Amino acid sequence: MTTTQKQTALTLSSVIVFGVITNWISYQFTTSYSGPITATLVVIFCTILLNRQNEEWSGLGLVKLKKPMKLLWQVPVILILTIIAGVIASLLVKELLEIQQSSQSRFEGMEGNFPMFLKWVIIGWIVGGLFEELIFRGFLLNYFERLFYGCKWSSLIAVIMQAFLFGLIHFYGNRKPWSNDG
Repeated sequence: MTTTQKQTALTLSSVIVFGVITNWISYQFTTSYSGPITATLVVIFCTILLNRQNEEWSGLGLVKLKKPMKLLWQVPVILILTIIAGVIASLLVKELLEIQQSSQSRFEGMEGNFPMFLKWVIIGWIVGGLFEELIFRGFLLNYFERLFYGCKWSSLIAVIMQAFLFGLIHFYGNRKPWSNDG
């Protein structure tokens, strides 16, 4: 293992440990917002690490938009489509398929509460659509590729590793994939 790979392993380990500790601490105070809080703090932590290594997010693939004005019409259109898709999916699940949705505390009281639904759509966009992508597809994927540099399957290993971590953080509360209590 080269010195660069050792530094990369240390950086990856620090991000993962920071994320686990931050999530555990924030979960003690608020179960509803522990994910968004953790994602925000991990993005800040990754940014600090990048700066200390004289790197930027652009080096990991995040670049300035060539036509940012397109967002002025795209964001509202996507928001409206997301709301419509959410309502349709909810109706399909609830009425047509007669499947009971599992109750998760962060979403209790959302049914019929448009402001709360809108709040979670926006949080979902920022945390899921931006922060998770920055962390997993930006930072972790690139750093795992660096860690396995020289290996024939470095890209595949990097994709699997970050995908495993991505899946792991999406086990909410006490729900475990191997149990039947949902």
